[in-house]
Amino acid sequence: MQALNSDTKIEIFTLNNDLVIETFFKNENSVYTGFVSNKWVGFEKENIDNDTLNASRINFYKIHGSLDWCQLTDGTIKKRMNENIDEGNIELQPFLIFGHGAKIYTIDPFFSLLEHFKNALKKKKYFFVIGYSFFDPHINNLIFNELASSADKLLIIINPKIADDISENDYEEKNGIQKVLKREAKQKLVDFFSNVQQNPIYTELPDFNIKKISSDVFEYVSVGVSDFLTNTESYIDFAEKIASQYKDETNLF
Repeated sequence: MQALNSDTKIEIFTLNNDLVIETFFKNENSVYTGFVSNKWVGFEKENIDNDTLNASRINFYKIHGSLDWCQLTDGTIKKRMNENIDEGNIELQPFLIFGHGAKIYTIDPFFSLLEHFKNALKKKKYFFVIGYSFFDPHINNLIFNELASSADKLLIIINPKIADDISENDYEEKNGIQKVLKREAKQKLVDFFSNVQQNPIYTELPDFNIKKISSDVFEYVSVGVSDFLTNTESYIDFAEKIASQYKDETNLF
């Protein structure tokens, strides 16, 4: 954080509901989760006071809710942080989306959080997806749909293990990055995605899910989060090189 320009705003989208990030940056008051004075107001700038907007360095979108959120009987969403709330006024606590299924809620904050995620995908050329299992088809659909929308989009998956049938022999060194899934082994991951998207355990509406993605739109690197954070610039350079190579190959035809 200290190495970043003071005007830099980091956007992180997460499916986790724990408080690790908020706790880590608590003393800096640098994480904004959509709440002002412990009340949900969202991420639209017109709803956020300038002090809060300028103080936060991280926009942290908790798509499935958080352990410290609750919904009151009047529909208000509150963050329970050293605030006395009459237990009789609490409708749901914690305010979370559990389990698998469609998970498409038409109420805030969940609906607007998904909208922000969708809009962020449209704006970005590269998607670094870190530690995600791909067992949420409603999230997969947003990612896969955006990958199919433009030849310039690229998904970089960072995960030490994602599919059981991928072996050590399926990896190679590529553009300075170790343990990149070989091109000929990518079909295993394509099949894995397809199986998840069609599995009724993970989705209530399998017929509506995107079933296939091209093996050309993603790279899978079998490393942990710490390796990515330590070598972020190398991974960004890796993404740039892959995109350039793919563009050159496309121009041959």
